[in-house]
Amino acid sequence: MRIWTSVTAIAALTFSGHSMGGNNTTDIDQDGVGHLATVDQSNPTSTNNTVSITQTGDSHQASVLQGALTDLNTGTVEQSGLMNEAILEQIAEVSESTALISQSGDGNFGWVVQDDFVEAGSATVIQSGLNNEGIAAQVDVGGIQGTVAVTQSGTMNFAQAVHEDFALNSTGLINQLGSENSAELFQGLLTESSFISVGQDGTLNGALVGQGFALFSSITTFQSGDMNYVEVSQLGLSTGLATITQVGTSNIHVTTQTNDGQVATAVQVGTGNQGNIVQ
Repeated sequence: MRIWTSVTAIAALTFSGHSMGGNNTTDIDQDGVGHLATVDQSNPTSTNNTVSITQTGDSHQASVLQGALTDLNTGTVEQSGLMNEAILEQIAEVSESTALISQSGDGNFGWVVQDDFVEAGSATVIQSGLNNEGIAAQVDVGGIQGTVAVTQSGTMNFAQAVHEDFALNSTGLINQLGSENSAELFQGLLTESSFISVGQDGTLNGALVGQGFALFSSITTFQSGDMNYVEVSQLGLSTGLATITQVGTSNIHVTTQTNDGQVATAVQVGTGNQGNIVQ
């Protein structure tokens, strides 16, 4: 697992665009090796902008910035090949905007973030292949009726979905199909009437989910396969619901809920399973 900090220009062919005003459209298509595409639609109060980047081949980089004080923006990055990187940011009071990264191949990195008071936004990463990393986040008052989702198929992939600081009526989803995948899904610090779900189907997968100061919130996990691991934590306030289902062999689940009104249900079918619920 790595932490993204900046984009470095390594491309043989570079596209850079900067847009002002509203109703802007940028469409980029690159094929080959080692290209860089950068789009900036961050002019304040610029609304209803669209970015679409398609890159085919290996070692590409795509960077999109949309904001601030904006709504109805759409950012899409599609990459196919090996060792590609995509960063898509929608910043500063984002409303009713959509951010999507779709990657197929091995060793790819996709990072989508909607930042600073996100309302009715959607941040999604879809990946297929081997050893990919997908992160979807709504941060700094990170989600009012928002959705963060990561979907992965393949082997040795890592998925992280985050609502940071505040999540109201928001949804966090991770779905993984394959083997040796890991998932982390968090909502907090204050979570109200929100839902998070992790689904894994395969072998040697692991999931960690948590809600901080959860009120009227729900966590659901499902695992089908061998040697799976689930850990669920709901901390703070009250009235949370956690449902854990594991079907397979040598599964372990740990559920911790604090305060009154909590409900936890765990079903394990197979051999050598372990369960622990503390309320």
